[in-house]
Amino acid sequence: MKLKRTVPEILTNGFIILLAVLYAAGFTPEAVGAEASFLVIPVFFLTLWRFGKSLFAEKKEAVVFVIFATALYGMCAFREGREAATGIFLNSKEGLTILSCVVMPLAFCMILQWLKKVESRIEMCVMSAALVFAGQFCDDKGGFYILLMLLLGVTVKIVRKGYAYVVASGGFKKRI
Repeated sequence: MKLKRTVPEILTNGFIILLAVLYAAGFTPEAVGAEASFLVIPVFFLTLWRFGKSLFAEKKEAVVFVIFATALYGMCAFREGREAATGIFLNSKEGLTILSCVVMPLAFCMILQWLKKVESRIEMCVMSAALVFAGQFCDDKGGFYILLMLLLGVTVKIVRKGYAYVVASGGFKKRI
């Protein structure tokens, strides 16, 4: 079975695996610093593209989503009170910014993709572990946040399958 992957999927998955390897090697975002921050902004745009493609069926809608989200992030960069989520253009080397702008949206996007169809269980397990390690690399509580998101995704999958089994067996009659 050959898996069909797009370029944004390959690059964002590679970035997550890179963050997981940096965490396993004992690095911190402050130690990596500006040397790797040039990777964050292109991966941010690829994350927006993947997120738009998972939310919208047509390419035009995904492009409009990316433009709108970029404008939203860009406008917030010029405000006086700068938060972690809006600081992708200003401080892309901070761990909390990477977590909130790249890793958590990618985790959500992957969960949406896995809820539709799991193509490879091994890839799902490896990417889940890489997401947890990447979250932990970015922030002390980041691994917990990603793990919680993954567990909620598994819960949704179990509830959906359980509901389908109950309906197929004749339970839960529809009431008008």
